[in-house]
Amino acid sequence: GFDGYLRRLGVVARLSVSGVAVSAPEGAVIRSTNVVRERVRAAAVRGLDGDRAGLAVGLVTGDTTLLSDVTEDRMRDAGLTHLVAVSGSNVAVVIAGVALACGLAGIGRRGRTIAVVVALLWFALLTRAEPSVLRASVMAGAVLVAQWRGVRGSSVHALAVAVLVLVLVDPALAGSLGLLLSAGATAGVLVLAPLVARRLSRVPGPLRTVLAVTLGAQVAVAPVLLGTTGSVPLGSVPANLVAVPAAGVASLVVGVASVVAVVHVGAAGAVMGFADLPLRVVLAAGDFGGWPVVSAARPGLVVGAVAGSAWLLARPGSRAGTVALVVALGSGTTLVAVGHAPPTILTVTAIDVGQGDAILIEADPVRILVDGGPDRSAADWLRREGIDRLDLVVLTHPHADHADGLVDVLGAVDVGAFWWRPVPNDLTSMTTLADDLSARSIPVHEPVAGQTAALGSLTIHVLAPERGRPWAGADGELNETSIVLRVDQGARRALLTGDAEEGAQAALLRRPAALAAGLLKVPHHGGATSDPAFLAAVGASEALIGVGRDNGYGHPTDAVLDTLAALGTTVHRTDTDGTVRVTVPVVGGETSPDPAALRSPHASRPPHRRRRRPAGPAGDGASVGVADRRRPGAPGRGPRREPDRAAARAAHPVTVRRPGLRGRARCAGAEVHAVGRPEG
Repeated sequence: GFDGYLRRLGVVARLSVSGVAVSAPEGAVIRSTNVVRERVRAAAVRGLDGDRAGLAVGLVTGDTTLLSDVTEDRMRDAGLTHLVAVSGSNVAVVIAGVALACGLAGIGRRGRTIAVVVALLWFALLTRAEPSVLRASVMAGAVLVAQWRGVRGSSVHALAVAVLVLVLVDPALAGSLGLLLSAGATAGVLVLAPLVARRLSRVPGPLRTVLAVTLGAQVAVAPVLLGTTGSVPLGSVPANLVAVPAAGVASLVVGVASVVAVVHVGAAGAVMGFADLPLRVVLAAGDFGGWPVVSAARPGLVVGAVAGSAWLLARPGSRAGTVALVVALGSGTTLVAVGHAPPTILTVTAIDVGQGDAILIEADPVRILVDGGPDRSAADWLRREGIDRLDLVVLTHPHADHADGLVDVLGAVDVGAFWWRPVPNDLTSMTTLADDLSARSIPVHEPVAGQTAALGSLTIHVLAPERGRPWAGADGELNETSIVLRVDQGARRALLTGDAEEGAQAALLRRPAALAAGLLKVPHHGGATSDPAFLAAVGASEALIGVGRDNGYGHPTDAVLDTLAALGTTVHRTDTDGTVRVTVPVVGGETSPDPAALRSPHASRPPHRRRRRPAGPAGDGASVGVADRRRPGAPGRGPRREPDRAAARAAHPVTVRRPGLRGRARCAGAEVHAVGRPEG
């Protein structure tokens, strides 16, 4: 995440300032840029709607605050980030405009050069020193100085000079991803594009030029993207072919409107309206972000992409080009034939999302995601793995470390159905999530205890919560209302508990036989809210804990880890192991300690530290109070009946008919794979 990015830049400390207004004196030059930014923004809002206004402002000033997060993510996934914000191409527009104005005014070459240099410095301030603008400005300045001295300039040499000067002036730019991508893409256009054009000699001229420039830039930045973001979007080539010409037209129109905005905002808004159509085309090109990505997790695709790039750059008819083409076609054929199917045996993956949960359940041909973590880490991981569809997504409860990343997940993959319990909360991302679910027409279901669903070879049992709000008024209502699922594939069982705390665990302990599982997702990141008797009743031989490194909550606690160790449970943690994939073992492989042998923490806590839970109305079966936990047969609670499983399956909205497995798995043990480890 962002912390890892900061560490890679060499940042060793953060300063958090709250409640203090920090300001600096504003000079005349900075004040002039602020005025222009405000007037351009106002003109864009008058002449355009929504994301089109945000894109227009970004093209000129680099201000993307009007763009929605969803649109920014779509554009980034499609490899169009250089169009969302101001880039080097805008510098060319500024240079052309200033040179034209100077020519019309009769200013000589020396005066024209000085005017262009001053305009570039001011434009760099206007865009708040975007790395791409700095690169293009210094590069243009080098060419202008060469021309001023009567020396024939070289674009390749100018690029080298620009990068060298920038790094000497500000060494921190050496770790700037923006500068790496800008310089890399420019080098691809200058050096690799002619080689690609040679390979595409049979393509008509204008199309060959656009293809060569796009492919050359993409090949050049691919190693940087693979090393920093972990993936390279294959859809970026067609996306740029569609978006770049449209963005060029939009930039010219918006540039003219920006000049007019300095004089009159209303007139500038009318001019902005002429950029509506090309801006729509640019935004529509973001749909290519849904294409597969090349990632280190799919080495076959990486080999094919490298071989394809080698073929593009090789001389036509050469032996090296022929070998590269054969390798590329072979890799592509293998990927099509083999595909990226889920494992046959029930497998659970704890995705490393820092302090949060994102659990992927797989069994051919089904994929289920339980929670989405606090940010887009889970969505990025799914894309890198080549996973483009989830049969079911479950939000256990509305806390940010489980819910905030789900909007990105919905944007990254197709989702068949969504489960959640909309308990009252103050999480702003829940409104966005609800709107996104509605916009995508994804079926939504509110599961309750006792329901069962069938997906392929899997049977999903909902163990909690009860109907209504059984924990209304409790200090830990959201955690206690977590959806608790047991996922079965024959004798293999996985128990997913969300952040269920002691109260919900006590309610689940009324039916200890339903808790037995070979794998446990430890409740509440291993916090001090679990009853040892509950952990013993599960008796899992494998356990997963989603937790962030050096978190401030003390997760997981020594008490929980000691209890699991006493039970003979092998623990896998994302803070130490990274993303971990575990093949779920069968239940009953080993004898677990008697749950009664482990003392409940309630008995040792002083009265003022014991958690109090409100009791529900008599007879509703919706709440579990302290008295109810001690007396399962308390008045008002009738005997529980096992639900009619066949009827539940028939009526359930996510019941899907799937072909059966081709054979029964014989492995009784658990296979564990560390998929990825955090840095450091």
